[in-house]
Amino acid sequence: MAACGTCSQNVFPLPPAASLFQIRSGYRAQWNGLRFSVECDAGDWTVRVQDSATMQTLYTARRPQPRAAQLAAAEFALFQVFGGVTQVSPERLVHQLNWQPYW
Repeated sequence: MAACGTCSQNVFPLPPAASLFQIRSGYRAQWNGLRFSVECDAGDWTVRVQDSATMQTLYTARRPQPRAAQLAAAEFALFQVFGGVTQVSPERLVHQLNWQPYW
């Protein structure tokens, strides 16, 4: 509807748009030349295993819970280091690692 010439229109300025940003949170650990990160990402958890020296990503996966992501990192690491022949279980490795939280 067009405004008539005699009506005053109330114009309300829009508030400035809020800046959106994502707070990263997760856990980090290192073991036997490998660096692990488990990070919350849109409701899921992303695990990355990198070579500590070159920072080359060797493995990436998504899991529904942080503990499942840590377990996936440990499974990959044990296979990477020992070729699947080890007495260490992934659960034991997850428990032994010093997972450092970050935000």
